[in-house]
Amino acid sequence: MIGSKFGCLTVIGAVVRTGRRYCVLCQCDCGGVKNVDPSKLKSGHTKSCGCLQKVLLAQRQTIHGRYYEPEYRAWANMHKRCTEARWAKWYGSVSVCKRWDDYDKFLADVGRKPTPAHTLDRIDSAKNYTPTNVRWASRAVQSRNTKNHETNTQYCEPF
Repeated sequence: MIGSKFGCLTVIGAVVRTGRRYCVLCQCDCGGVKNVDPSKLKSGHTKSCGCLQKVLLAQRQTIHGRYYEPEYRAWANMHKRCTEARWAKWYGSVSVCKRWDDYDKFLADVGRKPTPAHTLDRIDSAKNYTPTNVRWASRAVQSRNTKNHETNTQYCEPF
C-alpha cells in the first residue's frame, strides 16, 4: 500500500497493529500526518487528516459568499417578514421595494451595519421597506419606534 493515494492521503508507512486495530501511516496533501484504518481508506470514508472537513464545512456554510454576513441575514429576514403568512399579524401588509429583491442593491442603499448591535429598522413603522424609510438602529432606538409611540426625531440615527 505504500505510495497509494486515497483522496488527499498518501500512504507512507506499512500496516501496523495498534491495540486491536490495524493502521497505516498517511501524509495529507496539507502536510499533516495521521494513522488511518486501511479499510476506511479503501472505502473512501477517510479522505484527509481532517483538513478537508474544514474546507467542506466552509463551502456548505457559504451561499454566494454571503450567507453569514449579518447584512445578508437582515436582508433575508426582512423578506421573510414581508412574504410569509405567519408574520402577517405583526407586519400586516408591509412590503419590500422591488429594487431590494437584489441583495447587492439593498447593501448599496443601506450600507454595512455600524456595529453588531445595530438591527434593520423602518423609520416610520407604518410604511414599507424602502431606501428612504430604512436605517440601522440600536435596540434602544428601535424599541421606541413602534406603533404605540410616535416617531421622535431626536432618537433617529443616520444610515
